[in-house]
Amino acid sequence: MGGSEPNEVDKQDSLMESKLEQEITPVKERRRSGRKNTKISNENREKIVAKSLEGCTIPEIVKSFKLNYQTVNSILRQYSKTGKIFKSERGGDRHSKLTVQAKEKLFTYVDRESNLTLKQISCWVEKELGIRISASTIGRLMCRFQWDLKQITSTLKIKNCEKTIKAREDYVYRYQELEEYYDDKNLIFLI
Repeated sequence: MGGSEPNEVDKQDSLMESKLEQEITPVKERRRSGRKNTKISNENREKIVAKSLEGCTIPEIVKSFKLNYQTVNSILRQYSKTGKIFKSERGGDRHSKLTVQAKEKLFTYVDRESNLTLKQISCWVEKELGIRISASTIGRLMCRFQWDLKQITSTLKIKNCEKTIKAREDYVYRYQELEEYYDDKNLIFLI
């Protein structure tokens, strides 16, 4: 009984370690620099934290899971700080510089002054609301809310009076009568 013969507990521990080693299969991903990094699934993260809670040290966990020391350390550090085991989502939506009230003011202004360019609107926002926003940002905002900023062109004023319009209509009517009466090929206009 001098320790040369492994007892039941040691056999179960080594069996469990080999089983865990087989279960954890890191997915490899290549980065631009050419070095390989492993992605650790949430399931594997749970197993790493469970091992740590059982009392295993980081080097033991590294050895049993065949992972980098820093990888295991960062997973355990995140767990100790936040209590989260799962990987946080990366990225996300940037917060808008304009509040809801500022957007309402902007849309009211654009509705009143519909002939403005994006640059003019940008200057107005900076002057009135004190927020510096680029013209392209305002353009994206307008598109998101389906606002059309095409400039309105003024319609031409009718320069002819009723008498001139009536004379032109009569001329067209008489021309059509001439076309019906005479052959088109023999009809000649003199100016």
